[in-house]
Amino acid sequence: MEKDPSSRQGVVVTWDPNSDGLDSPPKKNVPCVPIWTANIVGGELHLHFLFRSQDVMLGLPHDIADFALLQMILAQRLGVKPGLLHYSGSNVHIYENHFKQAEELLNRHHEHPPVQLVLPENTLARAEQKDESLVLEIVEQLSSQYRPLPSLGKMPIAL
Repeated sequence: MEKDPSSRQGVVVTWDPNSDGLDSPPKKNVPCVPIWTANIVGGELHLHFLFRSQDVMLGLPHDIADFALLQMILAQRLGVKPGLLHYSGSNVHIYENHFKQAEELLNRHHEHPPVQLVLPENTLARAEQKDESLVLEIVEQLSSQYRPLPSLGKMPIAL
């Protein structure tokens, strides 16, 4: 994408059927995100993630935050702005033992200004160099804006 920002070939495949279960011993779980794409349109980096399987209550909140951060990091490296973050889910589920918390979450009304994150310079290069202070800088910036609501309680992981 650096050499040809208009390319539609920004595709990342995270699942190898030969080593992840089809021609090898079966695994309990194959990657939840088997593929994602990146496109630069109008000076903005748009990402689209396809989730094979998604636990709405435990996975989705973290995954959206993770991929939004990845989008910001890649956009910074490519010299463009973050654009739209698209999500497609094939098997999106709320487990029965999470129904109570899901209902409570749906009934909450909370106004909160959007979180603003300004990435430190050269975030991707610093991450590749395993610069531990980078994480602390990002966490410090986000922590100052974080206003959590009361806990929904424990939710067991279903694997």
